[in-house]
Amino acid sequence: MQAEAIAAIEKLTSVLESHQAALQEYLAIEHAKRHQSDWMTPEEAALELGLTITKSNYHRRRINAAAERFGIRMSNTRPRTYWREDIHQLSRRLRDGKAII
Repeated sequence: MQAEAIAAIEKLTSVLESHQAALQEYLAIEHAKRHQSDWMTPEEAALELGLTITKSNYHRRRINAAAERFGIRMSNTRPRTYWREDIHQLSRRLRDGKAII
């Protein structure tokens, strides 16, 4: 009885370890996908700037206004994309209290 419980725990532990390894691999791939482009989607920019992503896309209007105000490079695509380095600089300025959105 006790040996069966120990065997079940060991099996569960090995399954959890393999699941954890697969999850880490998936997260690494997703991270690489996001950061391989020099452009950010409005949702990525909102997360970077600490804005709440809203169903009504109000975060997109706020990012667009901030991009025009602070001279962030934007693409003319739909949806608009924003230059990653410019968003990072604005994020640092917001964190330091030098800019307000």
